[in-house]
Amino acid sequence: MKTLIRCGHLIDGTGSPTTTNMVLVIEGDRILEVCDSNSYSVDPDDDLVDLSEHWVLPGLIDAHLHFFGVDSMALDGMYTEPEAYRAIRSVRDAYRLLEAGFTAVRCLGSPVSPVIARGVNEGIIPGPH
Repeated sequence: MKTLIRCGHLIDGTGSPTTTNMVLVIEGDRILEVCDSNSYSVDPDDDLVDLSEHWVLPGLIDAHLHFFGVDSMALDGMYTEPEAYRAIRSVRDAYRLLEAGFTAVRCLGSPVSPVIARGVNEGIIPGPH
């Protein structure tokens, strides 16, 4: 079974101009094809997601962040909050990143980031890879 995403406007991330009325053909976790919606016939077994009224773009990547589990305006919390509690807050932060469109992030230093990455990779918590 394939998932088809009908896009009103597609930003492909290559710098090419925006295209309209496109279909993303997805199988598993891979995009198999990007084609004009007029040239693709939908199979009844396919799962169709109609985003024809929306803009679609590839997942965002943040290559420099830190899962500290504290507010950026109160960094002293790294020393005053228990590490386990900061890990819980970091799980929330990972979920918020995913919901904001980030599909990949790279943490450049945090005592809780290895367990966050493990939880995401094992499918225990939702978050970007």
